[in-house]
Amino acid sequence: MESPFKPDVLKGKVALLTGGGSVIGFEKSRQLGLRGASVAVMGRRKHVLDSAVAALHLHGIPLTRKFPSFLAHTLQTLSFLFRCLMIESLVWCGPCCCKAIGVEGEVRKRDDVVRALESTVKSFGRLDILVNAAAGNFLVPAEDLSPNGYRC
Repeated sequence: MESPFKPDVLKGKVALLTGGGSVIGFEKSRQLGLRGASVAVMGRRKHVLDSAVAALHLHGIPLTRKFPSFLAHTLQTLSFLFRCLMIESLVWCGPCCCKAIGVEGEVRKRDDVVRALESTVKSFGRLDILVNAAAGNFLVPAEDLSPNGYRC
């Protein structure tokens, strides 16, 4: 489905998404990136973050990591080949001015949240958009949920 938003509507904006590496959070990350925002994805599991940032790159959202020129050229070539061979759900959306990073952390740990904010600002110089997509599954009635379930 085509988005009603202009591709560059968020150009120059910076977004931090908690839980942005999987399922709904990832799709939010992808959509923000495709609309021009630079994206910092925070999550607990490094392998999920690495996969999410790699997938964002395949969607045309560049990585912020600097590579030696010979390696950058190889990655660019591989990226092109992947884009040519990708399944329908991973469609190359053209060049993009935004970037993506992954920040490992737990949203219920204050130090991790502070580090995520600092990493975002250090990488992109600012923060414009915050999306809290992190979630926990507590299968109990709200009145039975322990204080730990609400802890920030």
